[in-house]
Amino acid sequence: MDNGLVTFFDVTNCGFYRIRQAAANIQKQEELIKGSLANTLTLVTQWLNGREFSQTIPWDVDSNPFKSKVYCKDYYSDPITGQFLFVFCKALTNDSGALNGFIEDAKVGTSDTDVVRVNNKSKGRKLIYGQPMYYWFIPELNLIASINFKHSIASTENVTDYFKKCIDNYIQTQNRKVATRTIYNSKTNRDIM
Repeated sequence: MDNGLVTFFDVTNCGFYRIRQAAANIQKQEELIKGSLANTLTLVTQWLNGREFSQTIPWDVDSNPFKSKVYCKDYYSDPITGQFLFVFCKALTNDSGALNGFIEDAKVGTSDTDVVRVNNKSKGRKLIYGQPMYYWFIPELNLIASINFKHSIASTENVTDYFKKCIDNYIQTQNRKVATRTIYNSKTNRDIM
């Protein structure tokens, strides 16, 4: 059995909020309109159902080439406790799928032959290299826990952004519609989705 480090985080806001500017003291007031942590997790798992692993990034990768690619490999929801366990994968490769390795005993300043490119195919199947991230969600206590093992990493900022992008880009709810459109960005000379 592997030992791990569990770190808990409080969830202060989760759902759809109306933000209003208070005139007197210039402090923002947030009013919950709809949703909860449990509701958000359920909506995201519904979006994930039936998707291929490579299609679980909830943002346009071409429009965000420098953003870390985070995939969802698996999830489990306990119908009795209402808790969720997610396994995410943070990709290690570049846009072409290449992974570079450095020869361990190479000397500093030696040639570029000390860097080895690893092929992203195995037995004819394309691979996505990455490190797993394990997250446990406890909606009744408004907690998220990262579970970090020797073979995994934790990146809570990437995981919370993952859920936000799922909701922003793909989840349709009452009084809210999601539409995809393409806009030309003259600074980068390409279309952004």
